[in-house]
Amino acid sequence: MLLLLRQAPHYRLTPSALAEAAGVTRGTITGLLAGLERSGLVKRTEHPEDGRMFSIELTQQALDLFEQILPERFNHIGECISSLTEEDSTNCVPYLRK
Repeated sequence: MLLLLRQAPHYRLTPSALAEAAGVTRGTITGLLAGLERSGLVKRTEHPEDGRMFSIELTQQALDLFEQILPERFNHIGECISSLTEEDSTNCVPYLRK
């Protein structure tokens, strides 16, 4: 959920768009979002174009968390990839694009 929001314009999506992107039902999203909201990682905001709807937006706490963990994660991925041969790397590309 958090990565989907991180990649969205203005770090914001509707619950329906999140459910569709994650491949889960709206009911599942509702439960997941409730937990993330309690943790302070997302917040509900008024939809910018339709006042009857609301959007889910990352909080500053979530953005700070990304700044903390992403560099470490990228370093870890780089270490894993560096051990692959050139042939292995070439063979992995089609799977990574899926």
